[in-house]
Amino acid sequence: MYTPKFELLSFASLPVQRKQIVLRAALEFLIVADWNYILENPDVPSLYDFAPQYVLKVRPAGLDSWQDIPQTIALSSGDCKDFACWRVAELRQQGYDDVYPHIKVSYHPDPRGYEPPMTVYHIQVRIHEHIEDPSAILGMPDHVTYEQLRA
Repeated sequence: MYTPKFELLSFASLPVQRKQIVLRAALEFLIVADWNYILENPDVPSLYDFAPQYVLKVRPAGLDSWQDIPQTIALSSGDCKDFACWRVAELRQQGYDDVYPHIKVSYHPDPRGYEPPMTVYHIQVRIHEHIEDPSAILGMPDHVTYEQLRA
């Protein structure tokens, strides 16, 4: 199995706008992988027909996994970028030509005041001018705590 590993030390030093440029490129990488998987496997269910569950993944600080469609199916779970990329790929396969990942940026202050505010990037889908949130549709909670985000 091919398992790419990206270690982006420069990411921490970039301003938010430049981080979004890097994220968009990485998201397109996953979308292209998903789209090609759909092309080669026409019996793949649509994201919402398969209906995996959103999972708040607890990982070591600084580690983020990126799942393609077969891994998301194997685990029956994923996070915002996994679902958004699957959704963008399936919509592009259906002929939509104005569908892209949408990066929603939010800031979460440390309630104890020890750490700087945490920047969170939530990935959604932009279809023309409409924003769709696959994670919310698949069960993402409305609110997570600062401690959950730090995990």
